[in-house]
Amino acid sequence: MVILNISNPAAPTLTGSFNTAGNSYAVHVSGNYVYVADGSNGLVVIDASTPASPSLEGTYRAMGTVRKSVIDGDYAYVLDRDSGLFVIDISDKTHPVQLGNYNPVDLVYNVYVSGNYAYLAAYTGGLIIVDISDPANPVYTGGYNTPGNSYSVTVSGNYAYVADGGIGGLIIVNISNPANPTLAGSYNTAGSAYDVAVVGNYAYVADVGSGLRVIDVSNSASPTEVGSYDTVGSAYAVAISGNYAYMADYANGLVIVDISNPSNPTYVTTYDTPDLAWGVSVYGNYAYVADDGTGVIVLDVSDPSDPVLVTTYNGLLSSMSVTVDGDYAYISDYFNGLEIINLTQ
Repeated sequence: MVILNISNPAAPTLTGSFNTAGNSYAVHVSGNYVYVADGSNGLVVIDASTPASPSLEGTYRAMGTVRKSVIDGDYAYVLDRDSGLFVIDISDKTHPVQLGNYNPVDLVYNVYVSGNYAYLAAYTGGLIIVDISDPANPVYTGGYNTPGNSYSVTVSGNYAYVADGGIGGLIIVNISNPANPTLAGSYNTAGSAYDVAVVGNYAYVADVGSGLRVIDVSNSASPTEVGSYDTVGSAYAVAISGNYAYMADYANGLVIVDISNPSNPTYVTTYDTPDLAWGVSVYGNYAYVADDGTGVIVLDVSDPSDPVLVTTYNGLLSSMSVTVDGDYAYISDYFNGLEIINLTQ
């Protein structure tokens, strides 16, 4: 884990570092603690209260390949690619304890936690809903077997929106009765739905091979594509900020699209990053692009039509995702674990 001070985005400086033992896939920040989904090394808890000297608090390793973790209070909901959902008690950060496990057999790519339920995007298993009201005993509640491969899920109101790959596209599931989720509607996108963000009446799909697809979901029974912009590359991630969609477009870099009129998304510009853009996060006037071997590209997007390179932090081996929270950027580096950049100096 490398911690950089990014208070001055033009000149990030090294603050501290901690090298995790595994390959980092994702990171979650809660208070002074950073939770790293560290591949075969399990869940790693790092105390970052003193950024100059981050320290290992605890590790829970009794899992296969950890892909993601979501923190809610004293519990970590951890996705193991091979063994499903683990619920870990993190009230004692130095000794994380497994409370329960739900193994759906299928590979699990993503999790969304809301209230008493965890919603799993379970690849060939579709959408799976698990009751986590008793963390020691996660119980299968219901599921919907989507036609494709489920990569991502987000929940809004009574509906779960699933990015279901090339066969399923966008799948909308009514979850008002979690024990009996039912298909509300679907829209088979032109490419392969990999990521989805929902804002108001619209779902914005990062559709690998087919760019950005804008789906009107106001009538869940009949979702309709109202607009699209087919990027040159392969859209793996989407972030929405104001009237703009920011696309991590793989070999094509960062693509910015004006969505002020959802029925007519308009190309604004492309910033061709040096490597492969896997992830993107937008915070204030800056876009942070996880650009594989190049590291993190920081762009000033105060004028979205003219993104300006502020700096590049290339002290990474393989940047896969980036999340910005306040003065810090948290980067998932496949080989080096968690990288924390301080943006304030």
